[in-house]
Amino acid sequence: MQKLRSANHSSPFSTVGNKPVDCKKLKGDGSQRQWYRLTTDQGSLIMVDHGIRESRMTAEVDAFVKVGTHLYRQGVSVPGIVFYDTFCGLVFLEDLGDDHLQQAINSTDDPATKIKLYQAVIDQMIRMSRLGAEKFDPAWTYQTAAYNHQMILEKECRYFQEAFLNDYLGYEILYNDLAPEYNLLADNALQDPTLGFMHRDMQSRNIMLNGNAVYFIDFQAGRIGPIQYDLAALLIDPYVELPLRLQNRLIDYSIKKLSAIIPLNPAKYRTCYRYCALTRNLQILGAFAYLSKVAGKTQFEQYIPAAVRTMRTNLKADDRNEFPHLIEVVEEIFQRFNSESANGG
Repeated sequence: MQKLRSANHSSPFSTVGNKPVDCKKLKGDGSQRQWYRLTTDQGSLIMVDHGIRESRMTAEVDAFVKVGTHLYRQGVSVPGIVFYDTFCGLVFLEDLGDDHLQQAINSTDDPATKIKLYQAVIDQMIRMSRLGAEKFDPAWTYQTAAYNHQMILEKECRYFQEAFLNDYLGYEILYNDLAPEYNLLADNALQDPTLGFMHRDMQSRNIMLNGNAVYFIDFQAGRIGPIQYDLAALLIDPYVELPLRLQNRLIDYSIKKLSAIIPLNPAKYRTCYRYCALTRNLQILGAFAYLSKVAGKTQFEQYIPAAVRTMRTNLKADDRNEFPHLIEVVEEIFQRFNSESANGG
């Protein structure tokens, strides 16, 4: 078991001895990992169980430890890693509590409160993108070293195609039928990126609120890529479904904050954002479909209609008609869900 002095306080397990440790299983996420809260009379830690290592290749737990340690040492708002064992797949983290952004946003109807919360998240997200990119080693990453064309095609477009269109909806559309538009989308998402550290799962359940501070968890998919992707993941999050006017206001805020730090072309930033929002949307639909039908986590199914609505809105937001076949498919899906909802399905 490796020990890190990354948490900013003494470990609640440092002087436990033979005293009892309470272990409570927590509600998990979309992955196969298991989460637990370990509590002593001195405090608590979060334990993440990735499972026993199955090969010598870089595993998800390796990226979790290396990326998480890097971000913490760079001063990014992430939980400190106190202990880890990458063979057993165990990582012990600073306990940030149970309050996350989804709960905070869905518990208020006040737009001003929502804006203030999201602005605080965006401030920390920009900080993470800058500090996380410094001294970042692509060798730490899991699956791919960077967010590139091939990753977009395989982990987002093909995921959407096979998990959502084919398996979940039962459509007989072939990947090659939409391949030209998938390739165009991948090209455009990488055309004018603002590069930095990219979390790649910047949704409201991965943003913890502890006191007045914002923290990011589940950073193991981090890599270098367009920071517009993280902003898109935050703003089109189906768990929250922010109104479009609030999304646009927060994009403006992001541009204003970034422009004070780095040279930025607002028009190019917005264009890249739009394409990243589309690639992220494909990933969301693929993931929710897989989790619902294959992994048996049917609680994710309720968020699919919101993701379809967002995809339809964003595809139709531009009059260049770049993705006619994808628009046709998504429109059909949208009408199908509307019909099922009207019929009580």
